[in-house]
Amino acid sequence: MKVKNGLRMWRMRKMKEMTSHLMLDKMLVSVMFLVMIWNFLPLMKKMMMPLKWKRMKMKMC
Repeated sequence: MKVKNGLRMWRMRKMKEMTSHLMLDKMLVSVMFLVMIWNFLPLMKKMMMPLKWKRMKMKMC
């Protein structure tokens, strides 16, 4: 019986470790995603600016 309880405890600990690892992974992924978006925003603005200018010019003409 003691062995079974020990196994159960060990399994629970393993599960807890796994869940904590998963949580950390999720956090890392979300942080990386945010960083990517943050780096991507200026590029998007640069890409969008010429389009906006073209539209403005079209309106002026």
